[in-house]
Amino acid sequence: GVRPLYLLLGSEIYLRRVAAQSITEAALSRTLLREFNEASFSLLSDSVQSAIAAAEQLPMMSDMRVIRVRDFAKLREADEDSLIRYLNNPSPSTVMIFVADELDKRKKSSKVLLDVCTVVEFSPLKDAEAKSWAKARLKELKITADDQVLTEIIRLVGTDVQTLFNELEKLASAAADTGRITLDHVDELIGRSRELSNFELGDHLLAGNRKRALETLHRLLEDGAEPVMLVG
Repeated sequence: GVRPLYLLLGSEIYLRRVAAQSITEAALSRTLLREFNEASFSLLSDSVQSAIAAAEQLPMMSDMRVIRVRDFAKLREADEDSLIRYLNNPSPSTVMIFVADELDKRKKSSKVLLDVCTVVEFSPLKDAEAKSWAKARLKELKITADDQVLTEIIRLVGTDVQTLFNELEKLASAAADTGRITLDHVDELIGRSRELSNFELGDHLLAGNRKRALETLHRLLEDGAEPVMLVG
């Protein structure tokens, strides 16, 4: 069964998002009118009072409602008391999911959240965990890869699951005919693209093109690469 309050905490965004979706699916599994019983709020643009008001509404032709609150680190101090009141007396017909990279544990609301919520932490994966996840994902795609290939993929891509997901999709497509990813596939689709991006970064730095250099660096970091910085 589902619980009324969840706190999904940590920087592993992909797995955190999957968890939020899994909780939502479980809560609304018997709901026909999902659009009337599901809402998301970002504290970058929405007030916590709006999220609380939505949580206190009764479900429409459903047993449950689901309210997700993102960017919780942006909660204003002036809004803490309103949130704490709700946390201490949550609606029994609403599942409220709070999502945050990290919490400021000095805040009163953080202490209450940690005390009353079902807390699930999503720390960055270790290499072995990322390799296990990659192996399981490839099994879903009906594609195989030996241990050496998986090790090389993790070395090049890193352990961010969203980036790993994207790269595995490309590799699986390339290996669709044989059903097996090889080191050649990895070198062609991942290794060389990162080499080219590093060369591109170096060219922009040498040319003094700060804007393009920052854009390339941002792209490399998003892809999980380790850019080679030039000194001199």
